[in-house]
Amino acid sequence: MKKIIFLITGLIFFGGFVLNSAALSINFHKTIEPFFGVNHGEVPSVSNHIQPFNTSMDMEEGPVSDEIVRERYNRIKDSEVTKHQGFSISKIHSLFHLTNTNKVAGLEYVYKYDPTEALGFCFGRSMAAHLIALKMGLSENNIKKLFVIGDLRSGLNPEWRFHVTTLVKGDDNDWYAIDPVMYRPLRMDGWLRNLQRIWDRNKKATFYITPPDAIMPDLSIVPDIEKETGENIIELSFDPLNKPGFDKKNISGNIAKVFEISEEANYKYFSDTGERENRFNFTHITVNGASLDYHNYFADLTQNILSSPAEISEFMQASFTYSVPSMDMDMPVRKDLGSMKLHLFK
Repeated sequence: MKKIIFLITGLIFFGGFVLNSAALSINFHKTIEPFFGVNHGEVPSVSNHIQPFNTSMDMEEGPVSDEIVRERYNRIKDSEVTKHQGFSISKIHSLFHLTNTNKVAGLEYVYKYDPTEALGFCFGRSMAAHLIALKMGLSENNIKKLFVIGDLRSGLNPEWRFHVTTLVKGDDNDWYAIDPVMYRPLRMDGWLRNLQRIWDRNKKATFYITPPDAIMPDLSIVPDIEKETGENIIELSFDPLNKPGFDKKNISGNIAKVFEISEEANYKYFSDTGERENRFNFTHITVNGASLDYHNYFADLTQNILSSPAEISEFMQASFTYSVPSMDMDMPVRKDLGSMKLHLFK
């Protein structure tokens, strides 16, 4: 097998996998200061008696099959009773905290599941936000995913290729991004502005609103840029305007290229949890023939959420005060993100 090595200064080529390093740039949660060695400033203030979400659960000791994890994922979705068509601001902050302190999805646990720093698990955090929102009673019709795909960089060099967050609908009919690499929940247009300001200053990236079960773009084949065909959504030459199933949205004065995609387009261009041949696999991903293991990330995550109704109930009944910056404040960004390698095999 021929080995091809991509070395990208900053973050890995398709850096939706390596948002653990992006988190080093802009996360404001106190619990990851020792992990990243940086104090990023003001954070929400939460009642002291509330602990990180379900910290007492024992994690899986051996490999867990895709079928078992898929059954757990579907059980979470099937067992929840809808109580809300939109969340209050308080519930949105609670969802952010429950995601950010989850024993699996929390940023401080990334290296446990990603020892080679090749994955990052932004797609795991967005799954956690989706499933926890369901357990909090939000209708799945009011949950979506928001992807950004493109040549994303904070400096001169390419840093990453995609990122994803979960969107939940507020009771004010606005949409809010639950993204732990940010300092707090953001309205969708605030999240778009911050992503563009930090990593897409030339406004060349494209944003895609998908169903909540979409996990990541189809990464089974990631060609060299000079070999792109324009047919894969992960390719820089991909143009949604020339493809069926992409509905262009005008978001806050067209600040970004935003498309909402149809179920057919989602089926073709994204890896989701549906029953199909190229569905998302909960144990590993294969890119250009190379397999990257998730180290039981999704086995632990689904088991954690299944076993945590008491923690959610306690948290929802607690009182909180928030001290947060305004939605569009400039966030400090570290430029010295280092370099990483990814080995892709053909």
